[in-house]
Amino acid sequence: MKVALDDILFHKDGSCKEILVELSESAGPVSPEYQYDLSVKLSIENGSPQLIYKREYPIESAEKANHAIQKNLDKKIYKSMMKDLLLSGNFSKSVDLIDSKRDRIGVSFNYLTIVIDSKKFRLDYLLSDKEKKEFGFANTLQVIEKWSDIKDS
Repeated sequence: MKVALDDILFHKDGSCKEILVELSESAGPVSPEYQYDLSVKLSIENGSPQLIYKREYPIESAEKANHAIQKNLDKKIYKSMMKDLLLSGNFSKSVDLIDSKRDRIGVSFNYLTIVIDSKKFRLDYLLSDKEKKEFGFANTLQVIEKWSDIKDS
């Protein structure tokens, strides 16, 4: 049975269902020129979709400038963002790629959480997982990182 995107995101009266998309990624204790922190949160606040996107570098340069946005989103833009996200991967079962590596020191632990209504997906990963061919969420992370370019309608 195929479910329409509107049924996933909106109540029958057109109001937004509760959702949360949260990405937290950072480079571990490497040389400061390679460090960064990425924090992205898409949620419903006071009935409206809101995006908070923050990428920070300890050492800024022309190629690596800090970037932060916080804005309420038009429902059309929100729907387009969620469509791209939901088509980018299989979110039926949470995935923990860190598992036994949690005791490592000096490694950044990254995560993506998607909560829509009562359904929850979580991906835990290391930056090194992104470099592996079998990493099945590269497209998903790229979709979310592009949210920094979202323009108002």
